[in-house]
Amino acid sequence: VLSAVLVLLGLAKNSALQDMPRRKYGVVAEVWQAFEGTFFCGVHAHEFVELVDSLKLPLNLTLRQDKEGGLDKWTVDNLMRGELVAVTFASVKNRRTKHWALCVGCEGSMTGRDSRTDTILLLDPSGSEPSFNVANSRLCVPQTGPGSRGGKAAAELHKSRGAKPIDWLYEGPEWAAEPMRLTAAVRFRLADWP
Repeated sequence: VLSAVLVLLGLAKNSALQDMPRRKYGVVAEVWQAFEGTFFCGVHAHEFVELVDSLKLPLNLTLRQDKEGGLDKWTVDNLMRGELVAVTFASVKNRRTKHWALCVGCEGSMTGRDSRTDTILLLDPSGSEPSFNVANSRLCVPQTGPGSRGGKAAAELHKSRGAKPIDWLYEGPEWAAEPMRLTAAVRFRLADWP
């Protein structure tokens, strides 16, 4: 996820990231040194923010967690402003599936000036390359059932801070569709160099 952010914000070259473990100098080498210990075990959101902050990159990160309430709305609001947001989500069924992905946009419908977002577009690092697409997976408000797009779940995105969490339906080519809930989000903003 961080590699995608670095490339999208022009802080690293894709070719350098492909050879990350062999790099000895520069941003890519520093990223590998900071995150090497998390490669096979993963990283929690607060640890992720601490590791990125330790790199002294020109990035301002803001962390929001599900305990604070309104995480779904906060994520969508930042995406609507054109910002990149990394999210962690967990399976609603068993809570064993926990995963990171980078949110790159959202979809929905417009009625007059009123927009109703119902889909978050993702770059999922476990997915295949999104050839000729902006994303390789997505989180959608389900089409039918209690959390359907016309029901309460879609309306929760437009409530204030105390909104209930949404059970998103993860859709991607590598996994079977599964209900997920956002657990944390990290917003990235470019900062001025010192």
